[in-house]
Amino acid sequence: MRAPIGMEDESYLELLLSYLWDQGVETEIAASATECVTIMRDFEPDVVVMEHDLPWGGIRALQTAMDDDSRLGRIPVVIIANSRQELDPGPVRDSMSRL
Repeated sequence: MRAPIGMEDESYLELLLSYLWDQGVETEIAASATECVTIMRDFEPDVVVMEHDLPWGGIRALQTAMDDDSRLGRIPVVIIANSRQELDPGPVRDSMSRL
């Protein structure tokens, strides 16, 4: 299994990577939403794990790329957010309804 990880929080990133590596998941790390999209195009992942407010557009930049490229639009996305963030699931839900 392959999974790019888009995350700024280094302590959580280390914990997540440790778990995924123990499970045999091949990972790539992205420091921004645009980097995450580039990795998705090159890496052909099975799933994407991304922090909601990752720099350079966060989940909205990822959603735009997924809407523009049908190959990316089929990749499941796990969104990580802290408990204080209010999430608008609209764009993600809309994209998922087309699958």
